[in-house]
Amino acid sequence: MLRQKYRFIVCQILGWCLFTLVHITGYAITDGLQLKASLNVAFVGLLGFLISSALRPLYQYLSNKAIWVQIIVVLEACYIGAAVFIFSKNLFGEYLYFGSFASKEWLSYAQHLLWGFFIMLCWSLIYFVVIFNQQLQMQKHRALHLSSVAHQAQLKMLRYQLNPHFLFNTLNAISSLILIDERKNANDMTVKLSEFLRCSLDSDPLQLVELQQEVHMLQLYLQIEQVRFCDRLEVEWQIDKNCEQALVPSLILQPLIENAIKHAIAIDEDASLIGIRARKKLNQLELCVYDDGPGADLSQGQISSGSGVGLKNIRERLQTLYPERFEFYMQNLHGKNSGFEAIISLPLEFNLNEHK
Repeated sequence: MLRQKYRFIVCQILGWCLFTLVHITGYAITDGLQLKASLNVAFVGLLGFLISSALRPLYQYLSNKAIWVQIIVVLEACYIGAAVFIFSKNLFGEYLYFGSFASKEWLSYAQHLLWGFFIMLCWSLIYFVVIFNQQLQMQKHRALHLSSVAHQAQLKMLRYQLNPHFLFNTLNAISSLILIDERKNANDMTVKLSEFLRCSLDSDPLQLVELQQEVHMLQLYLQIEQVRFCDRLEVEWQIDKNCEQALVPSLILQPLIENAIKHAIAIDEDASLIGIRARKKLNQLELCVYDDGPGADLSQGQISSGSGVGLKNIRERLQTLYPERFEFYMQNLHGKNSGFEAIISLPLEFNLNEHK
């Protein structure tokens, strides 16, 4: 922000110095170089610098307004700026050339108002073109960064989702079902594992998917895990109907469920519940994964011992997709040994082509 301010000041100085130099050169070619004319033109350049600099905060304020509001306010600002510009120019010129204001000719500046309006309007157009170009470059840079981070996130996702430990436990559970002649269950589990792996490999971290698609993926994953824990694992779903078509980053909740299984269900025989909640909260979509495990040591909503690959992955993707527009924090439900939940809050968005 400070660098942009200095860049604006430098461009202002250079631009109005060029304006002044061109006009002085023009007067010198036609009437010869005269001190008073040069001083008058220099004053006009200084005046333009001050008035246009005063317009900048107004234009910054308009950046989030509707386009028709911006157009109306910009035209009005150019007219007012032109009136001040021409009035001050004629006033200074009257005093410079005649040494007084007795002739009152400086009051009749209406014939020059259109010229002043044209100058202010040209400056405004140049300003908005430069700002638009800067925003376009920032969006391109952000898109490139998003692509890079997302593909790194995909590699990390595959690293912790498809790790040998997960596959070993799943395949071992399938083998156990076959040995006890539970071929139907073994076949169902194989199909679920195959579908989950296929969906995992096909998912794109850049793509936003509907919440119901994310829920389907989580159901496949949890059904596999339920076989591992001999149905000791209970799943509770609290998905608001009006949030089912909301857009979320693909596989954003699976690492939270994996953490809940690893740090609650797998280590605490009394823990058996994993819950997934999705609800609308003002203009945000709140996603929550909770369990009835032993909880964790937390500091300011984060795990004190540091975050694993999955949690870092989630925060990195959210920061890239929703900069400064999301929340991601964790908390113990009723003390350290009475459950744990991780909460994600992100902007509530829908696919405009499908959502009514």
